[in-house]
Amino acid sequence: MTYKTILLVVGVSPFEDDLRAAADLCASEGAHLSVLASRIATLPPMGDLAAISTAWIDSRDSDLEDRVPESGVGPED
Repeated sequence: MTYKTILLVVGVSPFEDDLRAAADLCASEGAHLSVLASRIATLPPMGDLAAISTAWIDSRDSDLEDRVPESGVGPED
């Protein structure tokens, strides 16, 4: 059976080996490669308080700063 498209779901941890293996497989089969990078976000504060906690906002900001390079595209070198 010939595959037309292969979907690779990766996390934010080092995924270069997985990506390389999927790209090699697609090249050998003549298939397209689609990659979905995913990470579970910190849950927002729950409860009766209507205001969002500043600790949660700081946590979300630090998550974004850690994962998105200044260019906004691709992993940092």
